[in-house]
Amino acid sequence: MVGAIPNTDGMPCDKGCVQRLIRRGMERPSHAHVQLSDRPHQLDCVPVGSFVVCVLSPSAPHDPEPWERLTPRERDVLELVAEGRTTPEIAELLGISDKTARTHVEHMRTRLGVNTRAELVARCFRVGLLQ
Repeated sequence: MVGAIPNTDGMPCDKGCVQRLIRRGMERPSHAHVQLSDRPHQLDCVPVGSFVVCVLSPSAPHDPEPWERLTPRERDVLELVAEGRTTPEIAELLGISDKTARTHVEHMRTRLGVNTRAELVARCFRVGLLQ
């Protein structure tokens, strides 16, 4: 089926690839960047039992913005910072240590290039991460 897709280059699957993926097992999935209709795509093939599951998805047209790379936990912390919560309050509410809460704030500030919590919250409102 993968070989039947028109206008592709660099597909990771050639004759016998399904058997090779199955022999290698789950630890060794196959990944490739391919061109499909002049757009970049990512093809990921993973052996599952006696089958190989492949997913073809469009590649991101650009690198994500720094604020788009916040982790779910950082977003949880950010919401609480925006509410005006202190580091100890954030730690207690999320069941994490004060140090971990502080580290999340520092990572977000560094990633977004701001110096204070207020600047962090303001920047996140501007880019639509907070409402």
